[in-house]
Amino acid sequence: MSSGDFMLELRYADCEDHLKMNGYCVHPPVSHECINNKDRSRSCGTDCSDGAAQQCCSHPTALLPPFHKPLVEDDVEDDDRSSDGSDDMVAKAALEHFLMGSASGLMDYSALETDGAANNCSLKSSPPSSTTTTDSSEGSFPCVDEEVLGDLGDVIGYGGDRGSFVCCVPLPPLSRMWKQAPSFAREPTFLEGARCSEVKKAYKKYPTHISKDELSFVSTAYRCARHRERCQSSSSPFLTPEEAHYAALHLVLPDAVVLARGEKVGLLMPLYNCSLKEYLQSLANPASSPAAASNMPASLTVSHNANLHAEDADSSTALCNPQSSTFRSTATYRPIESIPVISAIVFQMLEAVAFLNHRLPHGDGSTGYTHNDLHLDNILLSYDGDVALCDFELVASTPTPSRSMDVRRLPPSSRQSPHGLFSETADTWAFGLMVVSLLTGVDPLFTSDIVNDFSDGPLLFRWDRSTRVLDWEANIKAHVELLLRRQDSTGKRLEEARHLLQLCGKCLVNREGAEPLRAVSLLEEAMFVPYRRDFSLATRTVKEWISRTRRV
Repeated sequence: MSSGDFMLELRYADCEDHLKMNGYCVHPPVSHECINNKDRSRSCGTDCSDGAAQQCCSHPTALLPPFHKPLVEDDVEDDDRSSDGSDDMVAKAALEHFLMGSASGLMDYSALETDGAANNCSLKSSPPSSTTTTDSSEGSFPCVDEEVLGDLGDVIGYGGDRGSFVCCVPLPPLSRMWKQAPSFAREPTFLEGARCSEVKKAYKKYPTHISKDELSFVSTAYRCARHRERCQSSSSPFLTPEEAHYAALHLVLPDAVVLARGEKVGLLMPLYNCSLKEYLQSLANPASSPAAASNMPASLTVSHNANLHAEDADSSTALCNPQSSTFRSTATYRPIESIPVISAIVFQMLEAVAFLNHRLPHGDGSTGYTHNDLHLDNILLSYDGDVALCDFELVASTPTPSRSMDVRRLPPSSRQSPHGLFSETADTWAFGLMVVSLLTGVDPLFTSDIVNDFSDGPLLFRWDRSTRVLDWEANIKAHVELLLRRQDSTGKRLEEARHLLQLCGKCLVNREGAEPLRAVSLLEEAMFVPYRRDFSLATRTVKEWISRTRRV
């Protein structure tokens, strides 16, 4: 190894040889000699020996699982970022896998010992059995004891009536250590500061144990991340491997399951800047931060270019639907002005839902999972332009849920689909409502007269079961168009949003002879072709929007 190389020490059985990858060296995650072939297959031979020669690989991601850089709450201005050249960029990508973990799945780690420290990054040795283990009962995934997370007092979010909460915790001494701190440790996109102790993770803690279905999801996601060839369902093939890799980056997948007294009580996850809804609420009051916006009233009145602060049940709304109080007209946050920005956000959300539904095969014929709780609070935002879907507490197998589902709560009625719960079309319905919210700022769209988030209220029945029917063509479309005309009386906003409205029309379907499209079919829409040709386009578009709006 050259003096410019640094080593990430991972202990895999007794194997001591290293793979050199563009200036960094790691132990291979196997206990015998393996060769990565050009077709991404792997051929294995005899056991490794201490004197085995180093093997070179020009593409580090060919061996490692796909990753999404975890993000911290507090950011640093672009001018403060250091630039140490292209070599550091490659090394940074390597360290990201091992220091921060892979949001798309981790390799099996065993407890490690640090052999030194630098730049005040002192991480102590971890007891082999008390910090990091690998669960074998639910498939293989990393587990960490809650005790190593330290103080859980820094709460950054709550799970409502279900009793769960999310807190910000320091990076625990899991199983990733380095012998020499790299020079790019100041990079704010993956380290919050120069000290390792300042690196943060998000810890979601449940009042009781994690549900069986969510554990199944965690295990499946972890297995598929390690064996990407298994992430293609034979019964429902979709997406190229490259697009599937991109789609997986937009799911906030756990780094580890957290144990307390032997029970699986929480998940350790990457930390993002804020939720998309929090960010939009902060724009309604530019002096407030996204974190403070999460405490804003749920019915904030926002004025935007026109009379958007009208009462919820006015005479104009009554023209859209006989039930004049069915729809809301008050904006909860400022709608996004740029239609291309909305399209870029929608594309990333849709990729996440499509991957979740169809790229996590498991069990007997299940192609993936349905989310069943899609809303903008569960869409996380990075100031680098990425949006990602989180909160998999209500996941169910696709296409049909297990009969033994451990269901502790249901999504609020305002987000339930008339096609029933725990189905792909339930995700599609909720997805359509999110698009409407981004366009109009009205969230939720339906009033408590027809639905109530926190008590027993009427559900949104199918067209053949109730006279109180909600359907895009029958009534939702007219109300949404009314809101857009109020934003811009010239009609320009309405015309620019035409493609997004057509997308909503394929999601919010509740009439005889018609069914909503699944997420995988919605991706075929012409409006998404530019983003599928250049996956970085959506991220760049959102990042530029954030840069502009945060300066206001």
